[in-house]
Amino acid sequence: MIELLVVIAIIAILAAILFPVFAKARERAKTATCTSNMSQVGKATMMYTDDYDGGVVPCGINNPSKGAGGVDMWMDLLQPYVKNYDIGSCPSAPGKDAQGIGMDHEQVGRWIVGNPPSQVYLRASKVQEPAATVIFADSGWLKTIKEPDPDKWEDKKPYAKASVFMVPSNGTHYTDVVTGYRVIGRHGGRAVCAFMDGHVKAMRPSELGFQDPKTGAIINLGDPRALWDVPDYTHGSY
Repeated sequence: MIELLVVIAIIAILAAILFPVFAKARERAKTATCTSNMSQVGKATMMYTDDYDGGVVPCGINNPSKGAGGVDMWMDLLQPYVKNYDIGSCPSAPGKDAQGIGMDHEQVGRWIVGNPPSQVYLRASKVQEPAATVIFADSGWLKTIKEPDPDKWEDKKPYAKASVFMVPSNGTHYTDVVTGYRVIGRHGGRAVCAFMDGHVKAMRPSELGFQDPKTGAIINLGDPRALWDVPDYTHGSY
């Protein structure tokens, strides 16, 4: 009996040691998958830009074939290049069928919808620092919109698909509890991000320059800390 208890104790100790190791390995695998997906989305975006005379893929564009108010989202528009909707997903996003990868709105990803359209294509040539301009990132519906520290942002549950993440120049859409889609650091506190020049990097959300982590004060358009902006952008331009 004592020997059996000793064996059980040893197994329990080994399990306590190994389970965290397995969990970290599983998360590393998810991060690698998310990074691969993000890289393919970024490359597809560059191909789209080449095919559309330098126009960056929009967040959404009118599609009358879908009925009144029908819209093709960026993932729909990139299908000719990726042929796989799963490429737009993050495996660490909670819930079934969660997308988890969102596009920068409204600085990079524009809504080409309405009559007349609410915005127009961003031209890649207008992006002054493509290596310092984020276009896609791990994103989700924010659990607590009033949390000042971007590194503490978490997915709200039940999960809502996030095909975009809002940026401070979006005004009330950035702060609203309904449209509060933000970048989420799902991978050990980091979010996998794709930049306009095609490179992919995992970064803390606070490093993207949305707001002051202590006070929640908004970081404005044109601030060198803001990696989400196109500094000379105004609504309806380009």
